[in-house]
Amino acid sequence: MSQSSALTGILGGRANFEVTDVPELIETFQWESHLDELQIDYDDASQNCVALVFKSKLVTNAKGGGVTMTKPCTPARSKSTRGPNPDLDLTGSPLKCSFTLDEDFDDSYEMSGLRGSSQATPIYVPLSTQVARSILSRVTIKTENDGVMKFPCWVFCDGQDDILYLGSQRHRNHVTVHSIRALEQFSSKESGTSKMSQILNQHHMLAPPSLKTPIKSKARAVFKLSEDFPVDAALTGHEASVCAPSSLAIEATWSKPKAILEKPSPDAMVSLRMNLSPGDERMASFGLWNELSALMGFMTGLNNEGITWMARDESVDLEKQIHDLIESVRNSGPGGQQRGKVSAKLESQDQGDDGDPQLDDVLSTVRSDLDFTDQLWMVLMQVQSLAELSAAFTYIFKTIQQEDLRPFMFSNSKSKTSKLICDLSRDAVQVPDMSGRFPLELLVEMGLEKLQRDYLHTLMSGYLATREDLEPFIAIDANVNGEEKLRNLFALHLALELVVLLQTYLSSSHDCLRVLVQKCLHDLKMRPITSVGEEMRYAMNFQLPSHLVKDQLSKLSPNIWHSYFWSEGDILSARSDALLTIDPPQEWMAIKQTKDLNSESREKEDLTYYFTLNTSITRFLETKHH
Repeated sequence: MSQSSALTGILGGRANFEVTDVPELIETFQWESHLDELQIDYDDASQNCVALVFKSKLVTNAKGGGVTMTKPCTPARSKSTRGPNPDLDLTGSPLKCSFTLDEDFDDSYEMSGLRGSSQATPIYVPLSTQVARSILSRVTIKTENDGVMKFPCWVFCDGQDDILYLGSQRHRNHVTVHSIRALEQFSSKESGTSKMSQILNQHHMLAPPSLKTPIKSKARAVFKLSEDFPVDAALTGHEASVCAPSSLAIEATWSKPKAILEKPSPDAMVSLRMNLSPGDERMASFGLWNELSALMGFMTGLNNEGITWMARDESVDLEKQIHDLIESVRNSGPGGQQRGKVSAKLESQDQGDDGDPQLDDVLSTVRSDLDFTDQLWMVLMQVQSLAELSAAFTYIFKTIQQEDLRPFMFSNSKSKTSKLICDLSRDAVQVPDMSGRFPLELLVEMGLEKLQRDYLHTLMSGYLATREDLEPFIAIDANVNGEEKLRNLFALHLALELVVLLQTYLSSSHDCLRVLVQKCLHDLKMRPITSVGEEMRYAMNFQLPSHLVKDQLSKLSPNIWHSYFWSEGDILSARSDALLTIDPPQEWMAIKQTKDLNSESREKEDLTYYFTLNTSITRFLETKHH
């Protein structure tokens, strides 16, 4: 019999279930699961899914225009005459229950529940804790008699005895039962030492009668440094199609914590978790991103996928900008002494509307030696049609030839525009026909060259990377196609986003920046970019020497603080997890109708944390022999 059929029979119509992703709160408690040490090797599918049991669910459509309620198909049950029993037997005998398995309960409940991650996701309505115990005992008996449970089973509870979830999972000769409870909120002003002692004393009551090893303990703290960061998401991949700003968090882990909410120890393992998402207007790199975005839009035209033109403000007079550029060439002569105008314009784009630098260290490395093709790119990237682009190029080339102008250009430029301008200034060729895709090819080449110079200059002038670090992203070979060059530019922009993010939210030292930029470039080399776009995110997770961020962490309050005690004996192992979060878990909001106590100010010293406790007992059905 399949697990689905077995669960359907056990529930008997008084509850529903579905195999779904692990709820976020449960997934958080799976940090460093000791089931691995007990050699409980689940299938890949079962590691990421659970059989979630609930009373009913409310399904709202994406527009919020209606609610459908899924209810059990059996009639309402009579109210139990037994009083509520607050204790779940977690002492190694999970089948000894203080109720009969055939007992009926009043499982009526107000219409509130656990909402999924989007508006179209079901809102689960919980079961009473007594019903949850009954169901879980039946599940344990069934799986013990019939074999392995493929998916862990979790029952969403209504908060009686402060219980949010009861869970059970089994593999081979092990069975584990869980109880997740919502405790009273904890103030950062309270004594963390006494609270930790209480948790340890409770753990001793659960601990196996014959300990094989001393009690192990560990803690972690997650510091969310920027907004919109999924603080407990798995950041192991990239290019996820989500529209969210770049974000940054630090996670520190250490052994033998002595107090709740204590600061990471000096020997803590520190990792930096980043979601790099280009296109964030708040970032000082937004000006360069605008140029890269324009280049992407022109590149699609060369691939016959349609050209995306940049929006242009009505106040922008493109014809005047072209005349001003030509006039600056006339006035500057071959030496190009008037190059500062466009350079200042670039710096102003990066600074924002108020002109105040957001990142002095980065903006100080913005190139001031723009050549004529660099300046020409910054003007022509604003065109909005092929006809306008063709007319602009024709006017510029004819003027250069007729007036024998010799604009300043870098000698190592490989673009067709640079060669053509040199030939025209020597009257060696005629102005070419500007029909078809030729003007667009010239524009794309100028953009590729200009942006590569910008990124290399910024990273190298700031001593954040060496030429050797950047070599994989520098397209010297003429056979490298435009799309690969564009992907390389996108990778370099992500490295720049990293610098901006760290300087904005962490005030990182130069040594820290250099270490992380080199790690970032290595990661981008090992995991090459396969596609580009504003909707793409690149997730990174780097180990970092703790001394580089010690001062910053000492001034911050964690968004998540998590510790556990773990004991193992001959027939039992026990684990107690304490989880404190600034943001209320969804289950708290659903069951306890909790408000966000810190919504008004996250900067105040006295923060209130939501305290959730998980106790787990793993029982060996056969005594282990060594």
